[in-house]
Amino acid sequence: MYCPFCGLPYTDRSATFCPHCGRGLLSERPAVPADAATLPANAPAYPPVEGAQAPIQDMYNPLYPPVYPPVYPPAFGTPLASGARSRAPSLRMLLGLTVIGALLIVAGGAYFARSYFAPQGISRGAPPIVTSSATPSPVATQAPVVAAAPTDTVAVSTAVDADCRSLSGFDSTPPASSVASDNGYAPPNTPTVPFPANAPGFLSKTFTDPSPTNPQVAYHFILLSACASATDMATVQGFYASEMINAGWSQTGNFPYAGDSARLCGDPYCWNWGPAGGATTRFAALEAVQQAGTAVTFQLRLGTEQTQ
Repeated sequence: MYCPFCGLPYTDRSATFCPHCGRGLLSERPAVPADAATLPANAPAYPPVEGAQAPIQDMYNPLYPPVYPPVYPPAFGTPLASGARSRAPSLRMLLGLTVIGALLIVAGGAYFARSYFAPQGISRGAPPIVTSSATPSPVATQAPVVAAAPTDTVAVSTAVDADCRSLSGFDSTPPASSVASDNGYAPPNTPTVPFPANAPGFLSKTFTDPSPTNPQVAYHFILLSACASATDMATVQGFYASEMINAGWSQTGNFPYAGDSARLCGDPYCWNWGPAGGATTRFAALEAVQQAGTAVTFQLRLGTEQTQ
């Protein structure tokens, strides 16, 4: 037997209420027709067969077809009880997540644009190249070099060299200008090599690099270590960017590192010089500028082209 309301089967024929949904059964059943209340006297009777299936009327009642509970797709779940809140994402939640994602994308794009398109600084924090106001003359018409005043009078600071004397290696060294002059880097051999006021220095290394392309040419170099007191790195770099030009040197983008005259300098602090009517034979480069307390240590690479 099946409940006409919930469609679920029940076996107790005398039940007045559905054991599943609780609805009344007798009051809802249609009255049995009078002519169907009893069987005819001549109706055949069949003995029950052991193990036979129950009569079909006990399984399905055509007057009351079974009513099955609704089936919902797994993605949507079952209907919620009264007052329960759905765990599925609401439209407000989806809208909020969309706005947050858009803001993150805009912020990331702005950061990338600022870091990618920001102007890049000059290599190694160097100040802009300072050149003299006068247009340099070609080498062929360059005027003879005129001896300048002693280089130690070119001042970066009026302070004494006490800051440098306290550093290892500079405690008892002579003036850097004297070291340069003793090694041939002074008029009339070359223009004056300028140094900050009271700058001590010493010769740290000498060596020769043969040209890799011309076996008859080599470059002889000295490495001169010097120190400037009561100053900073930018001031020393700016000092050489201007004073080397004023002393008669010409700025160059190439420097004969390892004997190769075509090697790039890599920063604005390379210079060369050649006598009037002659080829370029002298080279200078500012290197290893470092802050040491209130003093600045640096190195000048001074070179001469020689014929083997």
